[in-house]
Amino acid sequence: SIMAGKVATVVTLMLMAVLINGGSMGLTLVHMATLMTDSPPALELDYLALLGTLPLLFCTTLMAAMVLVLVALPTQSLKAGQNAVSTASLFLILPCMIGVVPGLELSPLFACIPLSSTALVLRDVLLGDGLSGLAWVSTGVHAVIAIAGLWIASRVAQSEHFLFGPSTGGIDRWRLILGRGRPGGPS
Repeated sequence: SIMAGKVATVVTLMLMAVLINGGSMGLTLVHMATLMTDSPPALELDYLALLGTLPLLFCTTLMAAMVLVLVALPTQSLKAGQNAVSTASLFLILPCMIGVVPGLELSPLFACIPLSSTALVLRDVLLGDGLSGLAWVSTGVHAVIAIAGLWIASRVAQSEHFLFGPSTGGIDRWRLILGRGRPGGPS
């Protein structure tokens, strides 16, 4: 279906961006360490732990893709969709910045906060602390949010009235998404 194609495209592009950005950050780190010590650094990364973060990265990417698709889906033009996605991207980036806060550790509470937990798990793995059980809690939280987003997106994509009909108010729009009656009509 068209919806599956849109989601697959966004997820694929986001995964490619994650891999390219991760690779470039790693190369930058090696280059900066070489400049500061005048010799190639010995990076001691736990590659098995890095490999263990792939399910978390996939669920995080799928969750972010679902948020962006849901934000862009009801827009009426490409320009409106670009504006909506750009704004939503900023709100997706901000929680990821928690990884640069010194002294902040991954805890059961932070493991349940989307995006922030991903940043903290990756920071711990890159610092050599290994992969903790809280990383799997974070993966589960991201997976649940991504599945809920897929469910909502499929409901929205099946509604011609929502996609092509007149603009509706916030409460009526959510009624339509959740299947609780037609906008402006009885529940």
